[in-house]
Parts: sequence; C-alpha cells; structure tokens
Amino acid sequence: LVFQEMKNVGMLPDVAMYNSLLRACAVTGNIERAQSVLRRMEMDGIIPNRGTLKEAVTLAKNARRSEFALSIWATMHKKTSQTVPLKPKVSVEMMGDLMNNYASDLQKTSSHEERIGIHREMMNLYQGFTSKLEEFELHDTFDEIACNLTFLLSALKAAVSCEYHSEVDEEKTRSRELACEIVGFEIFQNEHHPDIDRAGKKAIQLATDWLYAFEIS
Repeated sequence: LVFQEMKNVGMLPDVAMYNSLLRACAVTGNIERAQSVLRRMEMDGIIPNRGTLKEAVTLAKNARRSEFALSIWATMHKKTSQTVPLKPKVSVEMMGDLMNNYASDLQKTSSHEERIGIHREMMNLYQGFTSKLEEFELHDTFDEIACNLTFLLSALKAAVSCEYHSEVDEEKTRSRELACEIVGFEIFQNEHHPDIDRAGKKAIQLATDWLYAFEIS
C-alpha cells in the first residue's frame, strides 16, 4: 500500500526499499509476505542485490526454508546484463552461514521430529546449492564448496543421521546416496584432519562404508 501511494505521487521504489520490507519479513519468518514482496520487485523490474540475499538468508534461517534464499541467489546469477553475481567465496560464506545456523538449531532441541526436519533442510540446502552451481556452470564457486570442510561436514552428518532415523525407505536411500556423494570430496580423504570431531569421523566412516558397498555391488 505504501509503495502504491509512492508511485501515485511519482516516486518509484528502489532495491533498498524492497530490502527493508524483506527485513521485516525476515524478523517474523513470514515467507508468504516475503514472496509477495519479491513478486512486486520483479514486476517493478528491480534486480536483487547482496542486501536482498542477506535478508533472504535471515528469513531462511528463521523459517527453515532454504529454498527461499536459493531462489534469490539463483536470480542474482542468471546470465543477464543487469545481474551482478557474487564472488565465489561470498556465495559460499552466505550459504555456509545458513548451514551453520541449522547446525546450531540442532543443539537447541531434543525433539526427534524437529531434529529430523532440520536434517532434511540441511540436505536440501546442500543439494539445492550444488545443483544450481552445476546448472549455471559456476565451477569456481563449486571449488570453494569443495574446500569448505564445515559446510560439507554439516551436510554429511545430516545425511547420515537422516538415513539412520528416517522410517521412509525412499528417504533413507536418498540420504545414503547423498552421504556417498559428499564423502567422495577430496577433503575427506585425510583421516586425521584436526578439525573433524568424533561425530564427524563416525559419519565419514559410515558414508565411506556405504560408498565402498555401492562400488563393489
């Protein structure tokens, strides 16, 4: 309503104004309102920027909806003359921040259902992000992912835990396949990595065993 009144008097909203609206949505975790804001941005021809993605990541944290942040990131990286892609390291840092937030949420709940839901979201974030990198052929950013132990290990732990606790065969299979994919990264070939805790080492061993079973079957 405020933006419509601005237009009526000849004032056009810009990306900063839309980012302010998204910030309000992020605080409350209001996905539906945020999606409405993004539709208006698109209608007005406003290109999202790093500030837009920052608010989207905050919203994805609070609402546990990683696909929202990924959709903004994807819009920023479509090959058009107007978009300004993020540097690879910045992209990985922002998605890594989201992954770390989900990992932190795991420590705050003992609810089995809630923990499974968080694990699923962590898996969705990993798969959604890496699939977008392949789609847009952003090899430099993928290389950054391959070197980010924290991001990969969090996703690996989530996949192993989901495989163990899920009661749905299809989900167990998906989780196991994802764990095998992640443990194949070269960064996990160092068994004595000082930054890997006991739970991480256990997840790596289980995923390695699954991968070996797949290879010989």
